[in-house]
Amino acid sequence: MNIRIQINAVEFKNTSAHAIENVTLSVIATHGRVSCSIVDAKNRCSTGFPTKGYSGGMLSVSWNNHQNKEFEQQFIVQQPVNSDSATHYKLTLLLSEFGQLDTQLELIN
Repeated sequence: MNIRIQINAVEFKNTSAHAIENVTLSVIATHGRVSCSIVDAKNRCSTGFPTKGYSGGMLSVSWNNHQNKEFEQQFIVQQPVNSDSATHYKLTLLLSEFGQLDTQLELIN
């Protein structure tokens, strides 16, 4: 059974030595999106929003590096083993200027 976890913040974290631009996270099924126009080198951009339920649907993140090369990756966030529908999380996307993506879910108290 897939639990619908609650996400109410997204953080884009730039792991690069250069700024990245036009960072957008999209929910493919609903076309919902959050974005940051620029994330400076070794910095982050966070956005909060009303709590959204997430049950493992496909997401897409896109961004441009300092040479204007565009990257896009689709992914599904792995849900925590002992999660429940009352627990709230922040989703962090670690992005690089070379197109690498990593994700982290952080419990929000």
